[in-house]
Amino acid sequence: KCAMVRIASRMPVPSASRKRHGNSANAAENWKRTRRRTNWALTLAIGFTVAYFLALGHYDAHVNRLHQAFRRRRVVMNEAIRDTGLSVAGRGAFGGSSFWMAAPEDLDTEDLALVLRAQGVLIEPGRQFFAPGREARNCYRLAYSSIAPGKIPEGIARIAEAIAGRTG
Repeated sequence: KCAMVRIASRMPVPSASRKRHGNSANAAENWKRTRRRTNWALTLAIGFTVAYFLALGHYDAHVNRLHQAFRRRRVVMNEAIRDTGLSVAGRGAFGGSSFWMAAPEDLDTEDLALVLRAQGVLIEPGRQFFAPGREARNCYRLAYSSIAPGKIPEGIARIAEAIAGRTG
């Protein structure tokens, strides 16, 4: 359980305190105790370190590296999907870290997800993304943010084989 402390910007941040603070009748008293225990010199030092990190451009460089990595993965994913003949249900113009896919109408992607999990491939069945009573059980989401580009084509091929085996 984390207590909340404030840093110089007055932003709440979790602390390492083991005491429980928060939604209790003594919330005001708990907050006063937390403020007394806060090492303001350390809190300010951390704030200045973060500001310096940002000023040097390290965060921007990190975001740019992520952008390039996601772009490479998206290109590889797009090519693999095209090569296997899987159906993309929706397509964003840019960005994102997943594809919204459609399987044949008679295929339940929750069952497909179980089959694929045993093969080391994870998909997100689409039912959970729809309002109750309007579920599209044949839709699924494929994320690529944490998959190495070299592994993407094999995973897509396994999905295509599993779909062909369940509908063929």
